[in-house]
Amino acid sequence: MEGGIGDHILANRFVKGIRDIHADSTIDLFSSTNGSTTPSEVLNKMFDFYENTILTHQEKEEYQVQSQFGIENHPQHFDNIEKTQLDSIKSYDKTYNLHIDALDWMSYDFDWQRYFYSFPPPTRNIPQPKKEGAFIVVQIASANLGNNHRMTKEYISTFLKTLARDFKTYILSTPQTAEFVHSVVEEGPRTQICATSLGEVISLIRDCSGFFGIDSGMKYIAHTFNKPTLCWARESTKPHSTTLAHNIRWLTFPQLYFPLEFDAEYMKRCMKNLIETDNFFLAPHIESKNLTTTIIKREFK
Repeated sequence: MEGGIGDHILANRFVKGIRDIHADSTIDLFSSTNGSTTPSEVLNKMFDFYENTILTHQEKEEYQVQSQFGIENHPQHFDNIEKTQLDSIKSYDKTYNLHIDALDWMSYDFDWQRYFYSFPPPTRNIPQPKKEGAFIVVQIASANLGNNHRMTKEYISTFLKTLARDFKTYILSTPQTAEFVHSVVEEGPRTQICATSLGEVISLIRDCSGFFGIDSGMKYIAHTFNKPTLCWARESTKPHSTTLAHNIRWLTFPQLYFPLEFDAEYMKRCMKNLIETDNFFLAPHIESKNLTTTIIKREFK
């Protein structure tokens, strides 16, 4: 696996397929993250799929590849793993490169379509969170500035005030994002910043009523627990839509995405619809009172 929390949780979907085919096998996880243990920690806190976890390192800082798109610098390429580690990986009976961006997972011996939309439920016990009552979790920033997904203070303020009229809200904060979060969030009785451990974040998301997030890995934790989830993404140019190239990789459910700084009232209504329809994520814009008529679900008298 390669990348951050999101890439690892997305890859983990297909490990269920591998386990279904090779039920008696043990699986080792090789995690390529530039030395970060966080992505594999998230997986291992939720799943008992992996016998061992090994952090890999790149052989070269720059690695040239050539394809139909020309010559590119692609240091995260599978063959650029440090040689002794790469030899070790290739010595296994079976090797699966689940690097999401590479799309190699579309060509293996498991039917990827069976697992693409399915995030397996955790197999480990998740502790109870320290928060009580119904609440929404919001992520407005991640440490990855390359995604260009940070929104203005004016929009975030308006969005959180709109949300607070109907929901108690916890805004996630990490040491890497704390400065930005504290600069744009005005705390109040129904709007609080939550800076806590990774394990407690997982517990918090598990017990939330819904999750709003930017394009980062935390939203996949919400998908893992089948929580109503709505997200902003720069790859969304209109509500409920994303580009196919990002859909096949990271933006799994395009109907749940909105352009950056999209209308706060509309997004709140969509969240209320998801909550009231027990996460009918196929069409978050449909109100619960209209759902049965819209999908022609008979209610016999």
